[in-house]
Parts: sequence; C-alpha cells; structure tokens
Amino acid sequence: MAKFELKDPLSWFGGDKTSDKNQVSTEIETDKIKIVYSQPRKKIEGAELDELIKSISMHGLLEPILVKQNGDFYNLICGERRLTACRQLGLKTIAANIRNDIKDEDIFAVQIVENLHRKDLEPMELASAYKQLLDKYRSLKDVARFVGKSKSHVFDTLSILSIDKRLRGKVTKKNVRKAIEIVRVKDDNMKNELIKDFDNLHIKDIQNKKNKMPQTDALDELILKFNAKMGLNLSVSYLKRFTRIDLKIPANMNPEKIIKQILKIKED
Repeated sequence: MAKFELKDPLSWFGGDKTSDKNQVSTEIETDKIKIVYSQPRKKIEGAELDELIKSISMHGLLEPILVKQNGDFYNLICGERRLTACRQLGLKTIAANIRNDIKDEDIFAVQIVENLHRKDLEPMELASAYKQLLDKYRSLKDVARFVGKSKSHVFDTLSILSIDKRLRGKVTKKNVRKAIEIVRVKDDNMKNELIKDFDNLHIKDIQNKKNKMPQTDALDELILKFNAKMGLNLSVSYLKRFTRIDLKIPANMNPEKIIKQILKIKED
C-alpha cells in the first residue's frame, strides 16, 4: 500500500491531472460507457443535477470524467453525475480521461477522494464511504491521509454510523456536529431526551448538558473509536460501588478477540 498523502486522487499512480503519461484525454461516445463500479455518491437527481445540466448546456463540460477501457467499452470510474447530465442533454460524446493503469482494487478509494475534492458528500454517505475505506485499509491513520483530512475528522464522521435510527434521516451538513455530540452521550436517558429535542437544540445546549454529567473513564473514548472502526455498538457500564467495569459484548463474538482488537486501537 502506498504511503503518501493524496493531494489528488490520481497522485496514487504518479503524476497529476495535467501531466501523466498513463492518461489519455479524448471524447468518448456516451453509450459506450458502463457503470460497473459502486459509486460513493448515491443521489444523482434533484436540484444539483438540474444545475449541472444547465451549466453544461451553457458552458460545456468543464471537468472530464474518468474511465478505464474494457474492450470496445469503457467502465466509469468518476463522473456519474456529469455523465447523467450529458446523457439527459442528448450529447453523443463526452470528454474523458482514460486511465487503464488504475487497479480495480483502488477504484473505490479514487472515487471517494475525487468526490471529496469536487464536493462534500452528505454526512451519512461520507461516513459510509470512510467505513468502506477503513474496511479496505484497516487503519484510521491511512484513511485520514488518503482523504486529506485529520484523524479526528475521520473518527468523528465514522461515529455517526452508530447514531440512533431516529436521527439517521435528519443528519445534514448543517447539524452533523450536533449528531456527533449526541453519539458521545453515554447516559441513555439524556440521549433519548436530546434525540427527541434534536431539531430545537443548539450544539452548545448539548455540550452544556454533557458537562453536567459525571465524567467517565477514557475507556469510553476507546470503545467509541473501536465501534467507529468495526461498525459495532459495544457499550461500557460502570458499577459505582465497585471498581468493576462491564463491557457488553454480543454473545456471538469472541471476548478475547474483541479485547485484543480494542487494545490494538489503543496502540495505534
């Protein structure tokens, strides 16, 4: 695995968008392009697509799509919205950069970074994308380097994957910080109250309520990181009269293996 920061998705393979011996820029027939790879951006309709269609009709396509040749056809790597817009405009060809040197195993990561450089995904889409990158590369540090963000940003974004289902449809770019703060709340009663009043709360309201709660051990933060990385929802409970800590692990999981994985995250 390459060990360098991705300032541009194509920098994984040396060179850049403007100077790369492996890249061929040309016009391709739109009906010869196939969408065979999973795309990180799910929504390709609505006002944003309408605006893109209008922009392309007035100014042309400013950024070529990225494809990989497959016989007489081309597999789309990046640019599904641009391709959709051009097709809806009835355009027979589209400007494209052909990169046959990109390995299939790296395509999803290139898509994620390309999308991030063009426009932020919605929070839940972004968290899901980071999780898929994490599943592939197994390191929060590597994912952060690949997407050009801090580890704390990646960690916070991943944390919303464990958010209560009552909030999943409400999380937007404007309120994602509130959602992250609620994920960090350990007290179930307080969390339920915050979820019910989510729309009316400011982030300071949530932080103030949390500050009034007794502080728990740093183990909470470690378990939160573990949940974010593994896509799980383990919890910790403290018995006030004793020093024992209960780690609630599902019955179908190996406790020893879980503990080793948690300690591994602590080392990282």
